[in-house]
Amino acid sequence: MQQNITFRNSPPSASSMKEGQIIFARNSKGLSMYTKQGTQLFSSQFNSSSFVDRPASKITPNIVEAKNLSYSKFTDYRTFMHNFDDDIGTAKHYLPWGNTVEGGNMRTFTSYLAPFKMTFHKLLIRTADINASANYTFTIDINKDGSDTVYELGSQQLRNKTISTDLTFYTIRGSDFLINSPFDNLSVGVGEKAGISMTADVDPVSASRYWAITSVWKVEVDLS
Repeated sequence: MQQNITFRNSPPSASSMKEGQIIFARNSKGLSMYTKQGTQLFSSQFNSSSFVDRPASKITPNIVEAKNLSYSKFTDYRTFMHNFDDDIGTAKHYLPWGNTVEGGNMRTFTSYLAPFKMTFHKLLIRTADINASANYTFTIDINKDGSDTVYELGSQQLRNKTISTDLTFYTIRGSDFLINSPFDNLSVGVGEKAGISMTADVDPVSASRYWAITSVWKVEVDLS
């Protein structure tokens, strides 16, 4: 059976369409396909990079509502926990990923094997009862695929911080980092290991302290 397909210069309404009819129409965003099932009007937006099915009645600026949504490429932001408890002294510490075992190098618990391209966005740090003013240097490091060599992508200091019992949190953003040549950004490629290091220039406290640290990364998921 041949379907009833029509081309128009403006979007239709549900009342103007027949059951099963298909209309291609131009709108402010380009070309859309419309079809009617029962009393509900559905639309699909066509552009150069995406195709999204959704009920027209559920379209709201900057919001897409769907009962079932499937896609193989998208970008979002993901968080990772790096909490640990230690007397950090002035030694270089690589933060743990998903556990509480920090260390002096990028090994089992202090690195993350990237399944997708990831770009560092920001770091949130919170602790208490630090009685010495210190500069804390943070670095974003990688091991390239097939290598244990540590490459420092960039670094940034949290400067002159005396952290007291107010439990204030501090934020270091990726845009604040000094990027090291020959790198252009703080991105970790697929199959590379990511590491985050922390070093104080003076011993901030002569006892073990709990550090709550969370990193945020832009992740480009590609399931193709």
